Amino acid sequence: MNGLDNEKDRAALKSRLEEELADTTFTSHTKVLQRTHPSSRRAGLHALWNRELEFTVKPGSLIIGTAALLLLLASPYAVHTLHNTPFPSDKRELIEAGGNVYWEDIYRKEVKRLEN
Repeated sequence: MNGLDNEKDRAALKSRLEEELADTTFTSHTKVLQRTHPSSRRAGLHALWNRELEFTVKPGSLIIGTAALLLLLASPYAVHTLHNTPFPSDKRELIEAGGNVYWEDIYRKEVKRLEN
């Protein structure tokens, strides 16, 4: 008897829903099908490009990501300090040697290296 009540309730709900939606019509069947099932490669790439991405950020991954970003930003400074090369200053001079133009400090360093 419980199953019959359930079927009667379903039938009543279905008829009520059909009555309420009788005036509503859906006219964009083809547009929806084209967007959900693209026919060409270009349409498929367009659908892929327009997909929304959602990233969840948890506290642990936020801390690790921030630390990685700081390491990446600090690495150029670390490379210069490990090799004891000074950062270029704004007062560097250009010199011409052998028809080519060089920074003076780099040229002198290379000449000194080649002489030894």
